[in-house]
Amino acid sequence: MGDRGGKEQGYVGAPLSPRESRKLVLGRGSYIGDLSLPRMLHAAFVRSPHAHARLGRIDASAALQSPGVEAVLTGVDLVGLVEPLRMAPPIDGLAPMEMATLPADKVRFVGDPIACVIGSDPYRVEDACALVGVEYEPLSAVVDPTRADAPGQPLVDEAVPLNRPYHGVFAHGDVDAALQVADRVVEARFSQGRQTHAPMEPRGCLASWEPGDDTLTFWHSTQIPHPMRSALAARLRIPESSVRVITPDVGGGFGQKIPLFREELTVATASRLLGRPVRWHETRRENLLSALHAREDIVDVRAAVREDGTIVGLDVHILTDFGAYAYFPANYMARVVGMMVPGAYRLRDYRYAITTVLTNKCPAGPYRAPMLICSWITEGTVDAVARALGLDPVEVRRRNMLADADLPYTTATELQYRSVHPRETLERALAMVGYEERRREQAAARAAGRIVGLGVCTYIEPNTYGSEFYRTAGIAGSGHDAAIVRIEPSGAVTAQIGIVSQGQGHQTTVAQALAAELQVPLESVRVLAGDTAAAPYSMGTRGSRGGVVSVGAALGAARSLKEKLVRIAAHLLEARADDVVLEAGRFHVRGVPEAGFTLAQLAQKAYLAPIELPPGMEPGLDATRAYDPPPLTFSSGTHVCQVEIDPETGRLSIPRYVIVEDCGRMLNPRVVEGQVHGATAQGLAGALFEQIVYDSDGQNLSATFMDYALPTAAQLPSFEVAHVERPDPATPLGMKGMAEGGVMGASAAVANAVADALAPLGIAADCQPFTSRRIAEALLARRRPVDPPA
Repeated sequence: MGDRGGKEQGYVGAPLSPRESRKLVLGRGSYIGDLSLPRMLHAAFVRSPHAHARLGRIDASAALQSPGVEAVLTGVDLVGLVEPLRMAPPIDGLAPMEMATLPADKVRFVGDPIACVIGSDPYRVEDACALVGVEYEPLSAVVDPTRADAPGQPLVDEAVPLNRPYHGVFAHGDVDAALQVADRVVEARFSQGRQTHAPMEPRGCLASWEPGDDTLTFWHSTQIPHPMRSALAARLRIPESSVRVITPDVGGGFGQKIPLFREELTVATASRLLGRPVRWHETRRENLLSALHAREDIVDVRAAVREDGTIVGLDVHILTDFGAYAYFPANYMARVVGMMVPGAYRLRDYRYAITTVLTNKCPAGPYRAPMLICSWITEGTVDAVARALGLDPVEVRRRNMLADADLPYTTATELQYRSVHPRETLERALAMVGYEERRREQAAARAAGRIVGLGVCTYIEPNTYGSEFYRTAGIAGSGHDAAIVRIEPSGAVTAQIGIVSQGQGHQTTVAQALAAELQVPLESVRVLAGDTAAAPYSMGTRGSRGGVVSVGAALGAARSLKEKLVRIAAHLLEARADDVVLEAGRFHVRGVPEAGFTLAQLAQKAYLAPIELPPGMEPGLDATRAYDPPPLTFSSGTHVCQVEIDPETGRLSIPRYVIVEDCGRMLNPRVVEGQVHGATAQGLAGALFEQIVYDSDGQNLSATFMDYALPTAAQLPSFEVAHVERPDPATPLGMKGMAEGGVMGASAAVANAVADALAPLGIAADCQPFTSRRIAEALLARRRPVDPPA
């Protein structure tokens, strides 16, 4: 067969502006809040003011008498209409959990939805929520994850003993022996504050049930249209062919828009019961109270080390706060954390234990880089070892870090590293920042009384998650994706991809890959997504997989069509297919470019002159192909962060921030840098500013942006970014997934910089976020004189 690669016309690797951005900056985006249908109703939810309480009588009579109110639905009304969500995969140590669509017996956190009010006016519906009378019997709340599984604590879920839905231990090698023979055992703790995703567009949906043919059209701000369709059909007990999910523009997801939430299922049920469209769009307060939270983890580490800094064993204990309900298996996020702790280092003796606990808080789920804390655990432990032994932290990294000569490498958690080059990113980042000079400057600044620190993080980012990953992890799931590519009679190219974008630029990068493969102008390629009635089944946008799987599937379809075009050209040129090549946009016999056909000319033959096609060939040019990536691909990178802390206010400034990353071949460097900048900003925000805070009664004290601190652009540093392009031979075009590494690198780099700044003062930096107040209080406590003993 002819040349499969073809001349790339400069599209692959070109730093083009994402074509999706234009309509958004022109104000032409279309979000859930912009959608409207005839006879549309609006939904709002009555939510619990208590963290933990038995439910008594719910009286909706006053609400139902309000003008425009059509219905009020409670948990009792929904029993028998929808299936509860049962989370019970066959995993050792995992307790089954079940969640009703709306609770009928008790509420488990502040913001738990109790009743849904539906009416013709959104403002009157909100007012009517206050008229729904609910009787509560308050119960003691479980808030502190370190005490949640203690005997005698109230049970968040009566079916889960000790509030412990999961406990498991995984080991490789002999950790106890490593600890016994070590020259030193270094201990460290890493405590990460509870965070939430805070997308610009909160959750929302518009459900329209058509009574005439019993079908549901569901417009949804989601990351996973096809799995959402499957979930809706299963929970509503209707055929999947009766459900269509349409995803308009999505104003941010970050993992929060993966589950089918109880509110969304209730809205779909309301539309089915009332036979009218129903829309729900949550408020910002609801989003901070009741959408997914993430990241509240406490990790204790014991590192067995030699005097020269070699790490010979790690013993890690992970405690994670899962909140009140299970949208995901209770071991899901923590398991990936444990698997990734070895990171960029040689380590054979390794053990990690996971304990997941329930509390009376909003449920937890994945947030961009759900394994985030693993980079702080690994890199923070390296720095703790260096401090304990009086060594430079970079030298400890060099002594333990994997090199190219170690590849391919199987980690202690059975992950296969093929194209992973962390040492190259480390050395380049150190050279960019001028590491030795920065250390000399730091010594001079400290001598002058300034509080300054320098932090380094080298991370490995797992991504793409092929089907084999889920099989080996014991999790039901698929990692494949699919695309439909059609060449029109004019030669224009249309692609339908299953992936939907929330700012990742998939429609641009897929178009670049197709234009290069088929040697057509980029302007003639259109990429569509977001409608389950048109796009092939996809596992959705998550796990930094979108670029690899969407391009992999689309290229597979395009190459199939190119092979068909070669056969058509060979037939018309009376040549062998193996002698036909695509060069400079023309199909011709190798060495005879003057006699040939353009893609458009062959497309016309394929559609409009079927009798001129090779015998037995069907007319038309369209192909559907699936692509299942490797179990994992791994990006890597190094962040170097300088900080200075004001000794009076605790205010932290970042005068210099350097990033070097490797995500394989870059289809579009502008898209890659946008992802690096955004992810790094989110990592810094979580490490320095953001925290969901609950009081001892389970009241959320951070349910507005006055209290949940998101940084502004002025509070973030400028980023100096460089790239190492080391292609992965196992993926199309050598791509690796990316978009979460910036979060991983930033959280650990700034944490190590803060620890480096405060360690000479005897202050431990083991609890994020490192807010100005927290740092100032630690500095004040250090200065405060200790009362002499009586």
